[in-house]
Amino acid sequence: ELFFAGVATSWYQCDGGYNGAGQPRNNWANHELTGRVARTGLATDFWNRYREDFALCRGMGLDAFRLSVEWARVQPSDSPDAREVPDFDIAAIDAYAERIAACRLAGLEPVVTLHHFTHPAWLGIDAWLKDSTPQLFELFVSTTLTRLNDQLCDRFGQQPVKWYVTLNEPNMLVLNTYLNRHFPGGPDAGIPVGMIAYNRLLAAHVRAYNAIHDLYEARGWGTPRVTMNTFCSDVYWSEQMLLYLLCLREHGIRPAS
Repeated sequence: ELFFAGVATSWYQCDGGYNGAGQPRNNWANHELTGRVARTGLATDFWNRYREDFALCRGMGLDAFRLSVEWARVQPSDSPDAREVPDFDIAAIDAYAERIAACRLAGLEPVVTLHHFTHPAWLGIDAWLKDSTPQLFELFVSTTLTRLNDQLCDRFGQQPVKWYVTLNEPNMLVLNTYLNRHFPGGPDAGIPVGMIAYNRLLAAHVRAYNAIHDLYEARGWGTPRVTMNTFCSDVYWSEQMLLYLLCLREHGIRPAS
């Protein structure tokens, strides 16, 4: 069995370079503009100071580092909504490959998160209430990881990423968006709305899980380790609900008509 001792970062709290003039926008952009939360600015400037952070972690005796590949940077738009799906920024994907390669060179195993509480602004404020979002997330995952891992193999002579978290704490994302309203959300709220978001998030996880495994099998890259992580909160039903929904089909339970 493997045991890693490491740290985790959230791109929105750490990377910097979002929601400013001409920068990629995420679903927190309006909260920043209206003063409900602090502006991103450089955040902790991890985007530029990643080598320093890796060295600090290694100096503490750690051997793993969890970081995000951010959808809003990979498919950027400075518009709050987009009528067409934006193009992929290949240079941004290559920049992520550089940071993951540097992570390994520092002696840290990269654990890559593909969604950490935020989504591109062009998806709209309530992305997880839309039927189209899981498929768009799958497209983001498959396109990004194909290019990123090709770069790791061909440019840096490394192996593809082995460890993935598809969605960070989806139970807390729903709780904070549609129940206690700490995260940005539209006018609809409450448990029934949260259930819709749960279903979309689970569909996105399954699609991403399958897309990653299909990619690795097609390329002969071995078996990746793909999961999502729920937050162990005292709101037990919110965490357990995800597992119940995920297991419905396994137990032959169909949605009521």
